[in-house]
Amino acid sequence: MENREVVFAQPHSINPENFQLQAMILSAGLGTRLRPLTFHIPKPLFPVLNQPLVERLCLSLEAQGFRRIFINTFHLSEHIEAWHSGFRPDHARVILVKEPELLGTGGGIQNVFACCCNRDMPLLVINGDVVTDVSLKQLYEIHRENEQHTGLLASMVVHSREPWNKLHVKNGFVSSFRHEGSDALAFTGISVLSPAFMKNIPSGPGSVIAALEAEMARGGRVKAVMASEIATTRDRGWIWEDIGSPSGYINAHEKLICRLSGSHAVIDSDSLVADDFVYKEWVCIGRHAVIGPHTALERCVVWEDAVVPQGSFFKNSIITPYGSLDAGQGVGAECQTLTQEDGG
Repeated sequence: MENREVVFAQPHSINPENFQLQAMILSAGLGTRLRPLTFHIPKPLFPVLNQPLVERLCLSLEAQGFRRIFINTFHLSEHIEAWHSGFRPDHARVILVKEPELLGTGGGIQNVFACCCNRDMPLLVINGDVVTDVSLKQLYEIHRENEQHTGLLASMVVHSREPWNKLHVKNGFVSSFRHEGSDALAFTGISVLSPAFMKNIPSGPGSVIAALEAEMARGGRVKAVMASEIATTRDRGWIWEDIGSPSGYINAHEKLICRLSGSHAVIDSDSLVADDFVYKEWVCIGRHAVIGPHTALERCVVWEDAVVPQGSFFKNSIITPYGSLDAGQGVGAECQTLTQEDGG
């Protein structure tokens, strides 16, 4: 059986089989913070270590036991459909749900719930711009274990990360999404939603946070799960980055590359790299990229088919066939022990 399917979201358009672990990747957004790159390619297809982020998320979910993965699309949906046509997961069924209009997080989830989900089971939801190594299966299991609590709407992964610290957590549950105290926490964009909540999300464009607030005002509860509680690498902490901004995209690569043993240069074997090319700290170079002579890169990601001209120097940059984007100064520096060395 083919493990891929494209659907246009219509109520009851897919027979919801009796499967257990189901997930949704939110992928319909416009990616405004990454313009002008997102005029050409949708954010979920941005390469992370030379692999589309949406593909990394699908494979991670599949490896953790999720067997139905829904991806909503709108902006440049034809690009995601083209990727999807060539994606062959081993066990999971990946289903695209194309929105007729941009429905937002709330409307997008309600749309998938109405047309595709097993409506008796929770749904794990993850933002399509999140790079993380927390255990999504463990989060799902924590939610299932706590479903007996009356009024449990969702289980939400939280951590401390400025400038997104807006949540107030009391006794293990979210009490406010509009908190400004020093104890405020941030939503990671990863949650598990109960069927009883999803069926009450209003149809049409809307926010899932607004829907949660409305249900909390009626006595519903949202469990807060600290990211550290479901970290898969507790000795080294965990990875969580939002690639929805240039600095977040560069930081995600830095976190991933600096955990690699050996060289901190991820260079596709089908790229063309000048012998005298040098890099500092780390670099990621994609397939068929061309790195000209007398060039130097510092904490840069070079996309497939991109060209770095002779004599160029880039730092904290995303270099693509559509031009380069400077990530500015808002990036980390975790590979300080690296010295300049041959990148070829």
